Amino acid sequence: MRKEVKKRKYDVLVVHDWSCTLPLLFFKNLYVYFNGIEFENRFFQKIVGKIKKEKIISIGDQVKEMYPKSTLIYNGVDRKLFIPLNLKRIKNSVGFVNPHNDWYNYEKIKKAVEDLGLIFKDTNMSLPRSEMPIFFNEIETFISIPEPFAGFNMSWVEAMACNVPKIIGNYNGVGKQLNINHIENFNSIKDAIKNAKIEKNYKINPEFNWEKHVDKLLELVK
Repeated sequence: MRKEVKKRKYDVLVVHDWSCTLPLLFFKNLYVYFNGIEFENRFFQKIVGKIKKEKIISIGDQVKEMYPKSTLIYNGVDRKLFIPLNLKRIKNSVGFVNPHNDWYNYEKIKKAVEDLGLIFKDTNMSLPRSEMPIFFNEIETFISIPEPFAGFNMSWVEAMACNVPKIIGNYNGVGKQLNINHIENFNSIKDAIKNAKIEKNYKINPEFNWEKHVDKLLELVK
């Protein structure tokens, strides 16, 4: 990685995560995104945070709190792509878009949906971005409950932009800021699905916009 970067002689480097930063740590004008709070290798993230300081970009409030000298730039949704399409929603459908692992409680969610006799709609992380708005416009309920190290979790905001009637999440990542149905007890996922309230006219923070994200990044690196 170091050899390839040296070949190109970049004026500014913007990398994601501490793991990509370590081999490039002392390159000039290196900016680093922290996309979440590291749990398994927190020591290395802390080292990078201590060295880079103001050149750390945190994408959510939880990361900003842990690295107060960082610059907070929220992730941004493309409001021209993720829009209501007036499609007929699949009755009793519950959508899931995250990886199939414990970090996003995949097995618990899938079992809860099936136990309720509902239709489990899963992208299996294979849909191209251009087709994601169709997915969100066809489901009645969307659920994503990440673990505490989640940095932002864009899928909630994308679902909100597509006016999914019921969105279930927790308070991790950007969850605290969203007017969605919140769940903290992961053993009551079935109850959360059954009792989720229909939310209309979602209020999406204007800061969650990719154009503002880019503008703030450009302002930072200048």
